[in-house]
Amino acid sequence: VPTRWSITAADDAIAKHLMENIRDYREAEHMAYFGGYLGNYYLIMMLPDVWGYELFEMYMPKASWNTEETIEYTTDYEFHNGRKDYAENCAGGYYAAKLAILEKLEQIKRRASCIVLRFITGEYSVPLGVWVVREATRKALASKPLVFSDKELMLKYAEKLVMKRYGYDANNILRNSVLLKQMKTQKKLMSFA
Repeated sequence: VPTRWSITAADDAIAKHLMENIRDYREAEHMAYFGGYLGNYYLIMMLPDVWGYELFEMYMPKASWNTEETIEYTTDYEFHNGRKDYAENCAGGYYAAKLAILEKLEQIKRRASCIVLRFITGEYSVPLGVWVVREATRKALASKPLVFSDKELMLKYAEKLVMKRYGYDANNILRNSVLLKQMKTQKKLMSFA
């Protein structure tokens, strides 16, 4: 078995174990974390809800995987019960970032749906493996979170941060978010009580 597959399998197995506890925790607040490592920057948005996870990996212009002048991205997601198939688009990075996020949720004893924006910049010129993803995510989550009163304020913050740092309209990505669409359309059992 190639080493990269075994690392991803270990990340996935540990994450599934952590998810068992996290499902029973109280919901987190609307929180956003930002930080990075070795040219990989993460904006991690936690929304009070059942577990859900969506990763957008953006390849910035002049990044080694993107020779175009536009931002290219891939995405994968899961809902409350996790994935049944491999995250083909984001591959091992999906599982490495997910593990770091679940470790944080376990630490703070909360559950959340998490929308993650990864910005791969030209600073990251040599691919070093999924450990960079895990460590960059952990470093972002080690920062002090910004807490918001609602989802709209947090998304507005994300829009302004991404525009300021990368000159890009984050709505081009967030309007494709499967988790955000589900939150808009999915009725909760409590709404009928």
